Amino acid sequence: MRQGALLAVDTRTGRSIGRPPGAFWFLLPQAALDGDGRLHVLWGEPQATKAAIPRRRFPATRTRTLWHATYDAATGWSRPEAIHRARGNLLWNRDGAELRADANGGLHAIVPHTTDARGNALVYLRLDGRRWTAHELRIPEAVYASVAADAAGRVTVAAIAPHAGEPNRTLVTASDDGGTSWTAPRAMPAGGQAHGITVREGPDGALHLQWRQNVSGGFLPEVIRHVASPDRGATWSEPSDLKPQEGFQEVRSAVDRCGVVHVVYRTAREQRSELRYVRWHEGWSRPRTLFAGADPATADLGTTRDGQLVLFASAGPATSLVSRLEAGGRAGGS
Repeated sequence: MRQGALLAVDTRTGRSIGRPPGAFWFLLPQAALDGDGRLHVLWGEPQATKAAIPRRRFPATRTRTLWHATYDAATGWSRPEAIHRARGNLLWNRDGAELRADANGGLHAIVPHTTDARGNALVYLRLDGRRWTAHELRIPEAVYASVAADAAGRVTVAAIAPHAGEPNRTLVTASDDGGTSWTAPRAMPAGGQAHGITVREGPDGALHLQWRQNVSGGFLPEVIRHVASPDRGATWSEPSDLKPQEGFQEVRSAVDRCGVVHVVYRTAREQRSELRYVRWHEGWSRPRTLFAGADPATADLGTTRDGQLVLFASAGPATSLVSRLEAGGRAGGS
């Protein structure tokens, strides 16, 4: 990995919009649009200042600060600012930390980090106007986390952390006051090792959780598990499992305006990646391959303010695929 590599493309013109000014690593950037249509980008920076990070040193465990910049078509990129500095290292990675926009265009981020004495903790960050505020959640040893917020301002965080003697358990907590106070974490039914998680809110206020779960008593994930809550987390449905082929990772999801959960994930096959798509609506649909042969490196799903589903995937060293998913999961666009 080398300094200065960040690709952002305006899909209306197909041209690069450049990058924020300054000498940065841009470790694992994540992006979201606010209510005014401005692009917000968060990325990690390591403590090291050398020109490159060796591949053997996983960058997600070396992040010490989170940085933020915005892009507006009229004014270009803003000056980057550091919005959070960890006492230890931030676990800033695609599978365990997240930036999301709510229905009003407000921005929320969640990231685990190591501390000097207490192991891992969770930090929730919220953009209020032009200022980021940070609150620490008391979920010790959390390694994966996801965040969702509704139009009324209620924030829900789902995390995977040790609980009740189990090494990895799915936990859910919520805040009605912008992150100052949180409900006691509620644990999903025990079921073995859990990995990665997303929490999303449907148009009816229902919460949907998806994560990778081991079901045979081992460590590696074997199914994608879905549970839903119609009452803001008071009660949850029975687990619904999908068994993909071996080697699946990075499960990302979004809920459309009809309440259908759309999921993409990557699978490794003959040293190449494939992007798979599946839906959940009272049960799982059959997985299908998107952009066959593209060898995607990352993928994410989101919704526009009018509820349209949008898929982003990076494929290869310099290729980005942006597509609108139409009814039935058919990919259109470019």
